[in-house]
Amino acid sequence: MSVTGASGSSVDFESNPPSYHPSFSAQDADIIFVSDDGVLFRVHKFVLQFGSGFFKGMMEMTRDPAEATANEPIRIQENSKVFAMLLDIIYPDREPPALESLEFANEVLQAAEKYEMRKATHSICLLVMSQQQKFLTQQPLEVYALASRYGWVEAAKFASTETLQFDLYSPNCSASLRRLDGDMSLRLFGLHARRRRALLKALNPEVVSIPGVEWANVIVLPTSCSKNHFYTASVRQGPWIILRDLVAQEMEVEPRGNAIRKRSFIDQEALLDMWRFTCAAADCRTIVFSKDRVHAELIRLLDLLPSSI
Repeated sequence: MSVTGASGSSVDFESNPPSYHPSFSAQDADIIFVSDDGVLFRVHKFVLQFGSGFFKGMMEMTRDPAEATANEPIRIQENSKVFAMLLDIIYPDREPPALESLEFANEVLQAAEKYEMRKATHSICLLVMSQQQKFLTQQPLEVYALASRYGWVEAAKFASTETLQFDLYSPNCSASLRRLDGDMSLRLFGLHARRRRALLKALNPEVVSIPGVEWANVIVLPTSCSKNHFYTASVRQGPWIILRDLVAQEMEVEPRGNAIRKRSFIDQEALLDMWRFTCAAADCRTIVFSKDRVHAELIRLLDLLPSSI
């Protein structure tokens, strides 16, 4: 008997006699499998019936008496690593090992889907989330694609936040984005766009928005000024517009805004005139913008922006 799968490889069992997997060789196990790479597995029937809708249906089928007596190994097209991971998950007394890669996780998920192992799908999600530094931080687009396909709502939210380190229009992101269905792709692009728009809107003095700039946090208020120091000498002038343009450029490249958080952003030469800008009133002539306050306000606004789908 054989079970078909996605793999196209095969092993010559006559020239390479299979051996039992060390974790699945119990003599009282009543079903034998042989993986695509020639490893034998002894598995208890009751575990398969409870853990797999596919194998439950197979076990309930009437078998030819001669076939049942011979108990020939059931050939599967998954490799031994993938099948061992599935069994580690569905066996009640075992803990699955850490995932070696997202590619491996995807192989296991495809096999779990084929064999109707819902517990395995849920367990792989937990394993991916538990290895946050390895997967969510370093491969958030790939995690988002998996989460989208298998309905992992919370994982998709966490992964969407981590994607803010990328420009989705970069060629480096295209392969991962192609794995997304239309709705999840739109939601991700929408998050990136909303975040950019919200920050630029917050920096626009003509618009009242939430979040919005607390102008008292960025303006050096003088003791006296005959003019409207706040509007005529500050946020409607060139230096503030230049700042907004530089913020917009950085948010296009990386919507998380890490570059804006760095001191080097506020220290760049393009903003030198901003820190020299003085009030036009003859009785004032004081510096208008505080570099430290402006930078702190930008960071405060970044922390208030939408951060997940």
